Amino acid sequence: MMGQAGMGTMTLQLVQNGSNVTGSMAFAGAGNMMRGTFTGTMSGEDMTFTMNLPTGSMMSGSCSAQTNGTAHMNGTAMNTEIRSRSTVSAVA
Repeated sequence: MMGQAGMGTMTLQLVQNGSNVTGSMAFAGAGNMMRGTFTGTMSGEDMTFTMNLPTGSMMSGSCSAQTNGTAHMNGTAMNTEIRSRSTVSAVA
């Protein structure tokens, strides 16, 4: 999972333009760290998405992370599922 224990609630600020969804993500307890991007594609009420934390945004400045998932949305709720584990990489 993206983030570390104690990072707080993840907040997404998203904009939809047609079937494309883009925006930013941040963790409440991380200050200026742990900020990343969100991209997704809507198909009906379903969305596939990718969240990225670029190199330098995590506590260890040489790490980055990416996770993919799916979300189902209707007029009153959004349910998400992470399809695969996060991929975390470190640059030596």
